[in-house]
Amino acid sequence: MGVIQVVPPAIAKTHALLFELWLPLQQLPIPPQIRPEIEDIAATVSAGMLSSFADSSFLPMLEGLTTPENLPFFDCLKQSSNAAVKSFLATPGGFGGLSVDVATQVLSFFSGRMRSSQRNVRNAGAGSLSFRNLGLTTRRAADANPESNYICR
Repeated sequence: MGVIQVVPPAIAKTHALLFELWLPLQQLPIPPQIRPEIEDIAATVSAGMLSSFADSSFLPMLEGLTTPENLPFFDCLKQSSNAAVKSFLATPGGFGGLSVDVATQVLSFFSGRMRSSQRNVRNAGAGSLSFRNLGLTTRRAADANPESNYICR
């Protein structure tokens, strides 16, 4: 039997915002008579996902989004003039402390950087890009493998 890992509240808040962006229940045309049941199902799915993430290689991504100064590309992010990125870096709790609108802009910023990095990686013949290539790992992991961080190049 595995040990159940307790996720700190700030990381749970980051996960909750990511889940809300992934499944925006409030924006879906769900009939009022079944909305409570759908919300209960979504809450169960979200809790199950967070529990699974707590014991997976995805946890460092949630930790990095919650505490951006631990991201291996933090110094690069500090140089950004993007208002959403500046808010992400200045907000207590990082991503989890943002509004849905600002969080969406931060993800768009990362997505644009990822597409740019994918072109660079493809041009170098290095294959596909993963979260690890994006640098969404802890600083220790990035220090052990500096080639894994493409976002700031």
